[in-house]
Amino acid sequence: MVYSVREYIEKLFKFWDIIDFIVSENSGGNETKEKVEWLKDVCAEYAMDSKNVEVSYFAEWIEQILNEEFDLILEDNSSTSVATNILKYSDALRRNDEELLNDLSLKLMKVIQERSKDINFKRQIKGNSDDEESESDGVIEEEMEVDDEKVTKKEKKSKQITDDDGWTTIQKK
Repeated sequence: MVYSVREYIEKLFKFWDIIDFIVSENSGGNETKEKVEWLKDVCAEYAMDSKNVEVSYFAEWIEQILNEEFDLILEDNSSTSVATNILKYSDALRRNDEELLNDLSLKLMKVIQERSKDINFKRQIKGNSDDEESESDGVIEEEMEVDDEKVTKKEKKSKQITDDDGWTTIQKK
């Protein structure tokens, strides 16, 4: 399963928490969704330019865009991971390395599937938690405990801090 760089970025951004945060907080103003689509496009263009192979420059460039367009400063180094994945994929595409392309695509799809299961599980629990009088209270309480553990793990990964001047930063815990 071989994607274009743009398609790969589209899928990669689906589970990057920063993008979820940007969209949910409308960080780019009224044009947030358009700006996110633009970010995907320019990342694909950057990655396909064979001169741009340095991960640190690409990550810094992404961070600069996030700062300028979404008033967001990253402190969790997630841009480095995203830049690494995008550049690996685009390099494999340029070299027509089908084995690496399939490997990277499968890893990405696996993460997306795992992430979808977590989201659906949480939605199921939230939907059932309103039903306090139900006969299956024990099951719901047990599921809620599992959900709380997952939330705690996610909270440990990143923390949002809003400074006095209005800047929101996301820090890794």
